[in-house]
Amino acid sequence: MIGLNDISESILETSSNKEQRPIIVNKIRCRNGDVGVVFFAMDGDPPKGYAMLILDQGRRDTGTLHVFDAWGIKRKILSNVRMPEIENFSDSYLFEPVIEKTSVIRTETIPK
Repeated sequence: MIGLNDISESILETSSNKEQRPIIVNKIRCRNGDVGVVFFAMDGDPPKGYAMLILDQGRRDTGTLHVFDAWGIKRKILSNVRMPEIENFSDSYLFEPVIEKTSVIRTETIPK
């Protein structure tokens, strides 16, 4: 199983900037109304990378994931990927990753 955080990490693997960004998710429907492809674009100007999940025929949540860098060069292909949360997305959805903030505690030794 894979989630949007996993897709974000796959896109960032080939990027020099590892900063988490929102992902725009678009479902592309076939003539019969079923979702055929789910397109993911990492937000940026220009976008910082892409992924495309091509669903297996007759499956609503399983397919082949193609990951592309910011220049559109294919960097990774994962087959038999299951993403059950697809059904919860609207046809156009904005995923905002939760970015963990870390605190740095500075200690000093005060001379006597």
